[in-house]
Amino acid sequence: MSRYTEICGCIHIHFPVSLMERGTELIGNEAERSSIDFLIINNHTPQRKKEKYSGIFKSEG
Repeated sequence: MSRYTEICGCIHIHFPVSLMERGTELIGNEAERSSIDFLIINNHTPQRKKEKYSGIFKSEG
């Protein structure tokens, strides 16, 4: 038996603070559906190059 265990997860998911409470449930449900073992959520969105990410992230305010 191997002494290593394979796990699959998502590291460093950007998510706006304003949506954190209801959003974590949504992200958790999607993670469960995808059968991943862990998530690491960061409660911020990128501040540099905002225009580059404007179609992906809602602006915090």
